Amino acid sequence: MNNFKYKKIINLESLRSFVLALLIVPFLLAPLSAQAFFGDRESSFENIFGASSLGIDLELTNQTADSRDTTVTADLAEDVEYRLVNASSTGAFCADLQVEIIRGGNTVYTGALSTFSETATSSLASSDSEDWEFEFSVLNTAVPYMEDCAIDFDYIANQVGYGDNEAFNDVERDSFVLLG
Repeated sequence: MNNFKYKKIINLESLRSFVLALLIVPFLLAPLSAQAFFGDRESSFENIFGASSLGIDLELTNQTADSRDTTVTADLAEDVEYRLVNASSTGAFCADLQVEIIRGGNTVYTGALSTFSETATSSLASSDSEDWEFEFSVLNTAVPYMEDCAIDFDYIANQVGYGDNEAFNDVERDSFVLLG
């Protein structure tokens, strides 16, 4: 019987190939993602787009020392929904003022100017108008006022059925000063 001893000789080149295969094979077997984008250009000649505008106009119709009348008119293009907002009231005299606000002959607010924030929404058809009356009185007549009251009322209009800044809109400011 022949007794041969086998001596393993590791070939350096074989070892290098084996390590390289171990490093590359996992990348080849890993799932890869693919992305695709499709595009198409079409022409349409049946669409008609229209543009419009929306606006309200303010006109001072009467003013006295303790009242002011303003007319709000919708422009010709769109019907509007609008509301009156107390944008600001500045001056020490403002804290002691009472206001009665009348829209179209109906009282919409009576109370202190400082607690008025806004009215309910009102609608106007295009070209229609609505009259607003503001009547002011002093709550405490025994106090002399050396300071005036500056008032800004905003009329905020929107396209019918839409909220603020959702569609056509307009804001008109009515500013005035009551002398103390």
